[in-house]
Amino acid sequence: MLSATELTLSYGPQTVLDGVSLTIDGETRAGLVGANGSGKTSLLRILAGNEDAESGKVIVARNSVVEYLPQRNTVPLETTVYNYAEYGFSREAELIAHRNEAAERLISDPEHQGDLQLVSEADHHLEETGYYRRQEQIGRVLDGLGFRVEDHHRPLGEFSGGWRMRAALAKSLLTRPDVLLLDEPTNYLDSEARLWLGTFLRNFSGGFVIVSHDRAFLDETVETVLE
Repeated sequence: MLSATELTLSYGPQTVLDGVSLTIDGETRAGLVGANGSGKTSLLRILAGNEDAESGKVIVARNSVVEYLPQRNTVPLETTVYNYAEYGFSREAELIAHRNEAAERLISDPEHQGDLQLVSEADHHLEETGYYRRQEQIGRVLDGLGFRVEDHHRPLGEFSGGWRMRAALAKSLLTRPDVLLLDEPTNYLDSEARLWLGTFLRNFSGGFVIVSHDRAFLDETVETVLE
């Protein structure tokens, strides 16, 4: 789904990445470890397309979705917890808009093959992803990360930085990407939420790479260690 070849990156005289190559597919369960300043976050940012390497290349398979959760995330403070988590379904919301436009065109041209195919494929995708049952999915993830039901419709500005990061994690998980890149996801989690996240990742259908100093969490969730 994603491959990186011969990535290099330096900050001034310090080389942090030197000829890094790796492949992430749907079976990848990897932990990325190393000393502070060794380039872990930079590598995730490059893989996510948020930063450019000095040389080398990153290739993402067509139609594959890569989701990156940074250590610190700026969230819209006026948005409620639930609505922010629902951003994880933004691809489906956009697909519905295109699907409805195609359906409108079919009224005047019922035999247009392109629009017929678009509507059919959209309906299949929306059913497969459970978009119309998203309230249940959102509630389950928010509950797993420790949010109470009465928190769902509170604006994020009322929460501490740690709880805002939990909301950002919820959104990333609900995106249901093909590749999930998580930078220190357990920093703001209590033991109960940490256990829930571990279970979620063990059942995750895509590939993931996690940066973490929590050895016990890595032991529970990953099968490969990248140093």
